[in-house]
Amino acid sequence: MDNPNHCPRIDPAVLLQMLRSDDVEAQRHALLVVCPCRNRYYDKEIWRAIFAVRDTGTDGKARERAHHVIGTLQERTRFDMRSLELLNWLKAQGYRVFIPPWLQRQFRKNGAGAHGPRLPKVISRDVPALIEALASDDPEEQKQALQVFCPGRARQYKKRIWLALFRTCNSTDPKLGSESRIAANRLLAHAIGDPRAQEVLEWLRRELRGSEVEEDYPLMEDLTWAPDRPFSRSANLARYGREHPALRAPAIGDFSDPMVDRLIEAVRTSQRSRDLRMALHALGQAGSPRATAVLQEYGNHPEESIRKLARSMLH
Repeated sequence: MDNPNHCPRIDPAVLLQMLRSDDVEAQRHALLVVCPCRNRYYDKEIWRAIFAVRDTGTDGKARERAHHVIGTLQERTRFDMRSLELLNWLKAQGYRVFIPPWLQRQFRKNGAGAHGPRLPKVISRDVPALIEALASDDPEEQKQALQVFCPGRARQYKKRIWLALFRTCNSTDPKLGSESRIAANRLLAHAIGDPRAQEVLEWLRRELRGSEVEEDYPLMEDLTWAPDRPFSRSANLARYGREHPALRAPAIGDFSDPMVDRLIEAVRTSQRSRDLRMALHALGQAGSPRATAVLQEYGNHPEESIRKLARSMLH
């Protein structure tokens, strides 16, 4: 039962019972499952139980794991607003928690601010956790990770963080490399509708020129808005969106049957290689059996860049 390599998500009610149990083995396994490095739980009663194990538990190994769980939550506050809000709540309840220096500075300056605490600037050591979040199956995780990479007008886009993500696509660690590719594809799809992200992609292509990453991502060529391309001006971007509505980046998780139908139609009717690659990339995010069938078909396309992209979206 106590296997750190096999910790699938458990129903929160069952997990809470295990944390409160007198069965040491059940409690230890629950602490493996609940750690944010494996699964994400934001139920406040679960976190009360975790702190109870840390503060009053009789089993040393369980207390040690509870310390690790709480420490991992604290690390995730750098880029996960839900973790930050949970840590802030735990502090307000009087639990002994470590407040990161960047958050301490916020409290010293103006309390939590009018809209609560604010996430800090992302740094290089956050990239592995961001990749995991962006590659996850949780739409909220994906959304928050995308907001870190693409924070909008209010904050600076961290080009070096984007570069670190794409370089990680060639990691020798199979799991990290696979997650990085999923994360990079989702970030590229999101960048279609973000003019500031387009500027980052133009810089990114220059940085990656001639590298293995660029060779593995023929789509980079078509999602980089160079000045001589019609995508470089917002008016033309809007015009292109009106001409090809199916290629507008859908909201995360919004791949209804009608949307899949429109994407398949966009694939079938694309006249240019660039348009076809964009349509295939968008279709690859749908996770639909019908989308998979189309990708398999285009995996035998005579043009190498299209064939390579279609096959990569199947993995």
